[in-house]
Amino acid sequence: MIGAPGSLVWLARFELKLMQRDLARIRPAVAWLLLFVFLSMHVVGWLLLRHGVKIDLPPVFIALCASLALAFIFGLMVAKALTSCVQAIHGRRDLDLLLSAPLPARRIVTVRMATVSFGVALPFVFLVGPFLNALAFLGRPSYLAGYVVVFALALVATMIGLALSLALMRAVGPRRAETSAQIIGALFGAAAFLVAQARVLLPASWIHAALLWLGHQADAAAFHGADPLWMWPGWAAMGDSPRLVSVVAASILAFALGSLALAPAVSAWARASFGAPSKILAPSAPSRRGLAPRVGARRALFVKEWRLLARHPLTIFHTLMKSLYLAPLALVALRAGDATLSAAAVSGLIVAISLQLGAALAGNTMRGEQAADLIAGAPMSAREVRAIKLAAALGPVILIAAAACLCVAQSAPKAAAVAFGFSLLASAVAGQLALWNEEPPRRADLRRRDSDLSPMAFVEVALTLCFGGVAFGAIRGDWWAALPAVIACLLFMAMSPRRERKPAAA
Repeated sequence: MIGAPGSLVWLARFELKLMQRDLARIRPAVAWLLLFVFLSMHVVGWLLLRHGVKIDLPPVFIALCASLALAFIFGLMVAKALTSCVQAIHGRRDLDLLLSAPLPARRIVTVRMATVSFGVALPFVFLVGPFLNALAFLGRPSYLAGYVVVFALALVATMIGLALSLALMRAVGPRRAETSAQIIGALFGAAAFLVAQARVLLPASWIHAALLWLGHQADAAAFHGADPLWMWPGWAAMGDSPRLVSVVAASILAFALGSLALAPAVSAWARASFGAPSKILAPSAPSRRGLAPRVGARRALFVKEWRLLARHPLTIFHTLMKSLYLAPLALVALRAGDATLSAAAVSGLIVAISLQLGAALAGNTMRGEQAADLIAGAPMSAREVRAIKLAAALGPVILIAAAACLCVAQSAPKAAAVAFGFSLLASAVAGQLALWNEEPPRRADLRRRDSDLSPMAFVEVALTLCFGGVAFGAIRGDWWAALPAVIACLLFMAMSPRRERKPAAA
């Protein structure tokens, strides 16, 4: 056994086992693919940097660029840390058991947050590591200190994410905090894309002013002895030993103080999340909503489906989050000089989101029924039941598409009308596919859609591209829009159920 029971090493070994269990779920094909991508990025990094290392750039300029890049990465780390901290406190459902052990809560929280920080840094090490290794191979081994800086920034980002997650849990409750954290993380991702496109989106005067300010900062550091703290991570990533030690020491100190200060709040919220009494969370009053005694069966079924969808909002949020990363592309298109191109791009995005959201909600309502026997005994036909369930599922899709199209209608009424029409058609196709693939899974699995490698997932992605392309081409007036329309029709007919022929009478 490594470490005495209850020690930091013993708890760290437990966390590493949990991480190893999560990594073991990755399919071997996916693991080999990730390894191939990682090795290929080394080749790309060497090709991009082999000529850059020969240029004699001022060290201040390199430190300035490195600091800006690390600031960009740090913002993404905070978003990742927010969702990871919520998952570590509430998602794993084992923290309450650990806190019941005769161990200090601060020790348990510190080890758990250290594991979270490692998981926060890992994706960015995957992205930055090949370029650091390429620089070391090209004769700049001091840049390997960038690994240490990334992990140090992950410690600070974890503490900020922990504080934000506790604020979310206090504001909306532990169960809704996971959804809110994912939404905020998606917004961070979209904002990061917008920052990367700032040169296109922002006015030229702003860009010029920002470049002048950066030039003044570089001149002050190079000729006037200025040493701003915000440039220390860049110097540390270049291998400057004093600043590297200072950055790492400050990060570890911030992590230790944050863990000690926030550990009591983490313990209280972890116990409250699993039903233990807590002075922080007040018990909510029971809901008294209900239907009238003589309400019709059709209305009762419709309200029942809406309530079930409202209890699982992650379906809508997960779908919108997948499409949210495409929204900045539409914003960039809006900045283009061609107004028709901008309207067509936004309209195609609206249609694509409508189909994805319709497929998610219709699949849940049609395939997530646990009370199938009870519904079958209702005073209505099976066709009416399917129609009502489908109407309840596609209602939110129509509302979201209508709101988006109204925004487009202010500048392009024709494009908005075409987008809304194709959105209705796309959601109807998604609903029909759900009817043809009706299955009875458990309600507890509503958060998880079909596997991304399932045939239905591939068909939905293909139909999304086809309908988005048809809307884009129709608004642009291009004849090639008929090609994705034909492909969509063929896919739709291919997914229709096969009818068995009845044997001929003798």
